[in-house]
Amino acid sequence: MDRFDNLETLGWGMGAENDMNYVDLPRKPSEKEMQSIQEKCNDAIRQNMDITVQYPDGGKFDTLPDDYDKEKGVVRVIKMGDLDANALKEANTELKRKETRLLTDIARYEADRVKAVLSTGKNAFVYRAVPGLDFINMVATQVKEALKEGVVVVLASGEGTKGGQVVIIGHKDSVESFATKVKEVLSGLKGGGRGERWQGKMTEWGKGELKALEKLVEA
Repeated sequence: MDRFDNLETLGWGMGAENDMNYVDLPRKPSEKEMQSIQEKCNDAIRQNMDITVQYPDGGKFDTLPDDYDKEKGVVRVIKMGDLDANALKEANTELKRKETRLLTDIARYEADRVKAVLSTGKNAFVYRAVPGLDFINMVATQVKEALKEGVVVVLASGEGTKGGQVVIIGHKDSVESFATKVKEVLSGLKGGGRGERWQGKMTEWGKGELKALEKLVEA
């Protein structure tokens, strides 16, 4: 919104769960501006940008607002891909709560996308560059009921030398069959599973392996 004339952000807030979030603006956007803003937001969400949290030295934040006491909370930078980066200060408990809520919201949106893919009878691929199982498990839980016989959802995380995880969910026979195919594409994948979930770990993602995995899933 800052790119529109006189629509810079004056303040914003994230309420408790199920409450309304808000942004304070100097004026009311026009209908055309609202449509443009909504399209840009939806496009950013569809890109599934990596959201990372950084904790640089406090000395780098001389431009923080006057009411930010760096000694009484945690100063962090929330970075959304190359789209935006903001320095914020909050108490540890509040910080954790909001990070979890944000990740949950992103997982819900991604789960809706996966359900739409599954409804067409195709396999679905989910990827997040940040390593770990939190996001994967959130999405997997929400799409479980939408799984049909003959299709699978493959969820992957991590990048490069950081390694990461690969999870395959679906009906038992489909999962076992597809896990065999995945191991042929990812030579360093180690793991196993029974029934409707297979889980493995990559100590390192080789060049082109993520793209090869995505291509296999969506073939």
